[in-house]
Amino acid sequence: VRELLSIVDSYVAVDISATAVERMSRTYGSRPGTRFLVRAADEIGDLGPADVVVFNSVIHHFPGVEYLRRVIGRAAAVGRTVFLGDVHSLPLRDALRLCALAVRAPGPLTAGRVRGWLDNQDARERELILDPGFFVDVAAEHGLVADVRLKPGRHGTEMNLFRYDVRLRPPTDRLLDPSTLPAKPWQGAVEPAP
Repeated sequence: VRELLSIVDSYVAVDISATAVERMSRTYGSRPGTRFLVRAADEIGDLGPADVVVFNSVIHHFPGVEYLRRVIGRAAAVGRTVFLGDVHSLPLRDALRLCALAVRAPGPLTAGRVRGWLDNQDARERELILDPGFFVDVAAEHGLVADVRLKPGRHGTEMNLFRYDVRLRPPTDRLLDPSTLPAKPWQGAVEPAP
């Protein structure tokens, strides 16, 4: 947060936790233009306008898709761009769970036991896990486009193999031109551990 506050004119953060808001206010609240408020994510309609509205590593705790749609609608009305970070990937959910099972399994498992374990995990799931296509549809509802990107990382972890970031932006906003960036030779998505 400290680095971000050094480059923005104003910063408003909301959280439903009074304890988190108090801690952030104590640490960063003396900077002019900085406010920390106790609010739910869908109670931001009066905070705009904003260049960017950020929901980083939080939407998986939202109570459901309709709540997320409402939050995105209000964020799109307040901000030019909406950033949603650390989104849990529905298409990769079973792959992540199988990786976890491979580490925990006491030995070889039958296909039936694996399927049963996956079904049990589905029944116990409490986090919001989303297909990237959801954001394409929601962006279009608000006249925006969705840029979905895998999380960057040098080594393969749950964060960069099974989660992604989303930027909902006006179609007129241009992305960086890759030809203007320094080239790096491709050596695979994940570097092998030494």
